[in-house]
Amino acid sequence: MCGLTVVRNGQPVIQIDTNWPSKSNEGASDLPDGPYHSASSNATAGPTSWAVLRCARDWMSIEFQPRQNAKLSNTTGPVSAATPTSGADGLVAVIGPEQQTRQRILSKLSS
Repeated sequence: MCGLTVVRNGQPVIQIDTNWPSKSNEGASDLPDGPYHSASSNATAGPTSWAVLRCARDWMSIEFQPRQNAKLSNTTGPVSAATPTSGADGLVAVIGPEQQTRQRILSKLSS
């Protein structure tokens, strides 16, 4: 199970979760080290923002478009993060035990 909560001014504005695929032929496989399931949501209050959460057996990724400055906080475990090279105001993060796996996924998501 993977989950994400985005908090603004002490209040959750995005809460999403998903599971990893239970079989190798389930889910999407366009990212390295997949397959994975994904879920997305827009903010329920405040400035328009959205997030996408992807969940695989050995990693999870987050794409966040905050429409304002954003930072990671309260993370647990190994995390790699970047801003998209498209110049968009956003944040991409990959969480997982293997640095090489995180970098492969991060470079694909942030390009």
